[in-house]
Amino acid sequence: MNTAPPGFQLLDRLGAGGMGEVALVLRREGVFSRRYALKRLRPSLAQDSAARQAFLEEAALSGHLYHPNVVRVFEVGEDDEGPFMLMELIEGPSLTALIRTLDGAGEEVPLPVALELLRDVALGLRAAHEALDHRGRPLQIVHRDLTPSNVLVGLDGVARLADFGIARARGAATARAHLGGYTAPEVLAGHAGDPRADLFAFGVVLYELLVGRRLYRGDDAATRIATEPPPDLFEERPDAPPALVRLCFELLAKDPTKRPGSAAMLVRRLEAILAEASVDEEPLLARDFLTELLRFGPERTDATVPVLTAPPFE
Repeated sequence: MNTAPPGFQLLDRLGAGGMGEVALVLRREGVFSRRYALKRLRPSLAQDSAARQAFLEEAALSGHLYHPNVVRVFEVGEDDEGPFMLMELIEGPSLTALIRTLDGAGEEVPLPVALELLRDVALGLRAAHEALDHRGRPLQIVHRDLTPSNVLVGLDGVARLADFGIARARGAATARAHLGGYTAPEVLAGHAGDPRADLFAFGVVLYELLVGRRLYRGDDAATRIATEPPPDLFEERPDAPPALVRLCFELLAKDPTKRPGSAAMLVRRLEAILAEASVDEEPLLARDFLTELLRFGPERTDATVPVLTAPPFE
């Protein structure tokens, strides 16, 4: 990314993923100025018709999502460098950065904080799965790339779901294969996958946030997802309440019909678990936890610089 669109000033490059790159830009209007995250296709893909179509599909889907737990897209345009999206700038780390930071310090995320962040992600998924088009018809959006890198935690302690770059809606023109350690068994088997595939990925994220390490990784990740029984969360986190352990088992079930019926149901169960976990003592808020973590400076965390993560960074 060499330049910003007209009316914007390029401040910094925030990162790049498999197809896109993200920069920090500034827009000034009189005495008012605001920073945004600007997302573009990689230069090598700017003229690729399939890549451009996928990018525009992401923009179209994101335009239907206006929710506190989803990174917002404000504007879509095109200039000499190709199409771009102007997005909400989230100042804070991705869940990947948070997990790595705590693991490097030999610490684990407190249970109430993890539950709060997971509840936020579930709310973002619910918004996507229940999104309607301008005529009020269900879009049936499936994220298809829910990973810790695609969850951004703002300094306000709110987790937001990002990057709908390979999301699919009914009637979407693009269907790019994306296989990895968060892919549901039925998708690995060749099925298109429905919202319950996102719930499987959510279960992997849940486990990794609480345990502090990758669940399925390496060359045999797909085989393990397809054949290995879901792990017992209680063995790694004895403080996890039975309801959360059961939920993790259900989310990671091989059979999608054994998972929670919807993201809305997932939200309700997480809220009940969070409420129960906070009964005996004053809950530790994600905002306070993140503030305390960042006090230790760059030797403690790589999340001290405002960042909008452009996956994949893993």
